[in-house]
Amino acid sequence: TNGSLILQPANLEQMPLILRYVHEFVVKEEFLGFVNCDTGVSGAALAGKITDAVRGWNLDPMKWRGQGYDGAANMAGRLNGCAAVIQRHFPMTLYCHCNAHALNLCVMGLSQIPLVSSMWVTLKEVSLYFENSPKRQQKLESVINSLPAETINNSRKAKLISLCRTRWVHRHTA
Repeated sequence: TNGSLILQPANLEQMPLILRYVHEFVVKEEFLGFVNCDTGVSGAALAGKITDAVRGWNLDPMKWRGQGYDGAANMAGRLNGCAAVIQRHFPMTLYCHCNAHALNLCVMGLSQIPLVSSMWVTLKEVSLYFENSPKRQQKLESVINSLPAETINNSRKAKLISLCRTRWVHRHTA
């Protein structure tokens, strides 16, 4: 699971749950949904919400082998964090700091460097250049589709996705 709290426009705190699993030797990730954090955001409250949600989806918590969250104390605290509470109940669920979140924090820290900040602006402008013109977007798609598959990792994505500076790693398909 991956839980980072999100404050929704309706002023509700919600936690996204993502299931990562291996199927036929391929790692897969599935977004399961949002869980309302209406009982609080303590480690125990969040652990209860996660466990209840997983059981509600007919998934057996005894088969959990890992859990990943950001490094906030309520999630990663050694004694009372969500990960510690879950691990007390299900000892096979080892905690790992979410690598995507750690990478995001590093990149955002680097954004204080003028050259890196300039790169973000340039990437945004390139994305908007194509996004704001159907003709340019069609030309981009045509050029991408004419490339040999191996030059773009067998991917046929032909549209640039605008950057999200606060969670750029979630937009890696751009």
